[in-house]
Amino acid sequence: YEIVSRDWSSDVCSSDLQGRGTAEERKSGKLQNDSTSMSQSHVSDENPLTDQWINPSKPGTLCVSHLTYKEMARKDAFILQDVEFIAASGSLTIVTGPVGSGKSTLLSAIAGEMSDVSGTISRQGTFVYAPQIAWVFSGTLRENILFGESYHEPRYTRIIEACALTEDFQRFPNGDQTVVGERGAVLSGGQRARVSLARAVYVDADLYLLDDPLSAVDFKVGRHIFEKCIKGLLGEKTRLLTSHQEQHMKDADQVIVLHKGRVLGKGTFAELQGKGILNTTIDPLYKNALTVNKSNNIVTTREDEERRGDLKPLRNKHNELEISVEDRAIGTVSSKLYWDYFRSGIHSLLIIGMIFLCLISQGEH
Repeated sequence: YEIVSRDWSSDVCSSDLQGRGTAEERKSGKLQNDSTSMSQSHVSDENPLTDQWINPSKPGTLCVSHLTYKEMARKDAFILQDVEFIAASGSLTIVTGPVGSGKSTLLSAIAGEMSDVSGTISRQGTFVYAPQIAWVFSGTLRENILFGESYHEPRYTRIIEACALTEDFQRFPNGDQTVVGERGAVLSGGQRARVSLARAVYVDADLYLLDDPLSAVDFKVGRHIFEKCIKGLLGEKTRLLTSHQEQHMKDADQVIVLHKGRVLGKGTFAELQGKGILNTTIDPLYKNALTVNKSNNIVTTREDEERRGDLKPLRNKHNELEISVEDRAIGTVSSKLYWDYFRSGIHSLLIIGMIFLCLISQGEH
């Protein structure tokens, strides 16, 4: 599911950067000097966002310090261990790493979905969390995107275009008023992912936590969404995005590489590539994915067919899109219904016998 948090702010990030901490931490002696060194390291980096690193009060600023999450079933297994980073206001941060390195767990922990998490997480302003598994509810496409928000046509149209949903809506029988059915039964995986992304974008938040939103779409559509939506519409927002794709990392202000729950490296794409971190952890996975895609390019996917117009409009599924009307009767429950209810469980003579026994027992008293 998707979480939308509003009007949430904290000054923990400011205290961490200045190395002061809370009064309780000073008394208990648990305050670490790593926060101060972390702030100094960010200031010393040659980064166009240097001025923003030391301004944690801006809306959308995200600070994560000593974030640790241990799996309860296996006490020695760390899912996340001592994760530290800062996402400046208005920046694009890409979290990458091998499968099972803790990327989705990190975003879930930042969104407050994980229990028994130690460390400090500071988020300034409002935030939206879009999980990797896209979801839709039984309703119209417009209702799934608005999700209770008021309808604003110019903004709605821009978001639909940025999320590459315009052509898809034109192919449905009733456009964005088409009912998608239970769990989006009439939508493909790519369409569900784009509807879920459009729902998140429609909420005007300061921080966007996007868990690999482009994994379910093809390369062409993914490039359109990344350029028009993530870099375009959300260009002034703080974006924390998980991805394996190299072209996304090149456009990011900061790339964080996770490996077995730890931060293997963080910085710009050029810096990490120069250190050889991306070559040893990410590039082999990404190149293998490209090889598989090229070997299977002869087989046309349903998503590609829909976008080229090879499939017929979904007119024949109009009946499936309708929500069935439930039967409802208003009135009192008749005595015959009670009798049929009891008689369906036991024999009529047994019911009569029990009634007589009750009457006899009451008469004796």
